[in-house]
Amino acid sequence: MYERAAAGRAGSGPLCRVAALIALTFGVVAFAAAPASAHTAAGPRPTNYLSSIGSISPSIPGVTVRVVELGNKLQLTNRTNADVVVLGYDDEPYLRVGPHGLYENLRSQATYLNRTRAGTTPVPAIARGTGASTPPRWHRVSGAHTAIWHDHRIHWMAPAPPPAVRHDPGAPHTVIPQWTVAFRYSTQTVAVSGRLDWVPGPSGWPWAPFVLAMFAAGILAARARRGRVAIAALVVLVGVDVVHTLSAEAARAGSQLTKVVQYFGDNFVSVFVWIAAAVTIWALRRRRAEALYGLLLVGAMVGSVSGISDLSYLWKSQLPSVGPSVLARGEVAAAFGLGFGLAAGALAALRRSAPKAAVRRNRDPRWLERLVAGLDDDQVTIECERLDAGEVVPLALSDLAERLEPIASDLGSDGLVFVVLAEDEIGTHVWSIVAAPVGSSGLRVQRGRPAPARAELRTTFPALLGLLAGTLDVERAVTTGRLDTDGDAVFVAAVEARLGPDPGPMPVERDPSVA
Repeated sequence: MYERAAAGRAGSGPLCRVAALIALTFGVVAFAAAPASAHTAAGPRPTNYLSSIGSISPSIPGVTVRVVELGNKLQLTNRTNADVVVLGYDDEPYLRVGPHGLYENLRSQATYLNRTRAGTTPVPAIARGTGASTPPRWHRVSGAHTAIWHDHRIHWMAPAPPPAVRHDPGAPHTVIPQWTVAFRYSTQTVAVSGRLDWVPGPSGWPWAPFVLAMFAAGILAARARRGRVAIAALVVLVGVDVVHTLSAEAARAGSQLTKVVQYFGDNFVSVFVWIAAAVTIWALRRRRAEALYGLLLVGAMVGSVSGISDLSYLWKSQLPSVGPSVLARGEVAAAFGLGFGLAAGALAALRRSAPKAAVRRNRDPRWLERLVAGLDDDQVTIECERLDAGEVVPLALSDLAERLEPIASDLGSDGLVFVVLAEDEIGTHVWSIVAAPVGSSGLRVQRGRPAPARAELRTTFPALLGLLAGTLDVERAVTTGRLDTDGDAVFVAAVEARLGPDPGPMPVERDPSVA
């Protein structure tokens, strides 16, 4: 029986492309998604801090205030005919929201400190040393009746948790018993009061079996001989990624138009991956070998962006998504496990199908002859149904490439293309024998048509084995329609003369009973 894989260094072409693809994948993720997830590049991350409003005193009909984006921001909406003026950290006018739109005071330090959650934006000279008595300089931001801003009074600013939390992170704690943000409405001063709590998250370990199951399912799907299995797994993976991305964006503050703009601005990596997934599904349906590269790319990207980047979903209590928390955690676990499972399975399939540049010295040089020796055409066809054409064809052609080295100069920079029809999910296997890269000698086998074809041989899988094993001669293969050639006639004739095995006696097997 033929050897499933020959030991040694794989052909440099396919594996170099795989390495480049992996490097590109993680380079894009590192550039676009770190340190935050690409799904929430400008939004909140999962946290254990819970900021909530306790009271608004006095209550103003038509004015609503709520905490949004996991305590990162406050949102104030004014539907009345009078202005609301939000006060900054020194009780100075900071924001004005009313019938004429949204304004910010350029002489308020809060205008600049609140641009980021960390409050690191430099304060310009116009706002330094100002306070409640400084006349405001209003700048119109938009015509909206809603203001959304970072307010450092409602969340924990230090990078390290407070001492009580560090001492016992597994227990609930009240971090800020009462925070207050004030605004003026007409002649009234309204106080918005709330508190900041530490709410421990669940353990992420219970999700480990699910992640491992998804990983195993991804490997099996990528390596399945039926392309529709990989298509189904890819559809599930992309569906999980879409739902996860939409739920994260739906939880963001702002209007629907703002969310749509944020969606495509913050999720360009995911949009790119979804397009790549559609192309991969098309390639799988067409049984194209390039589909494995698509599976590798899409699986690794989704596993990185929705899996690794959002892995803290599994152990944080406050999640930036709509819907049940268990569903959001399941999305991350599925993206992580299934994504990297598909990538690992595709990588293994690519590695397995890559033609070998060197073979084991102890491999039987006449393995192909022994495989079909003594079999008639029907028996060879039945035997081929049990074989993996994706493995056998490049392995057999690598042996042929050695026999064609005397005429390698006639091939030049062109390729000798073999189109092999097999009764499997791929259907048509296309491989080429081409010149080795600069600095190397001889010929090598490569998938597809990497160079202009000097000649093309179209045959069936059983006929190819018979031709290379010497049990089927070229004339009979052509007469019976099992071999069709095209290209340089002189070169084709030279190739046909070398299709059979090297001349020489078959090795004699010793009878173990004979001393």
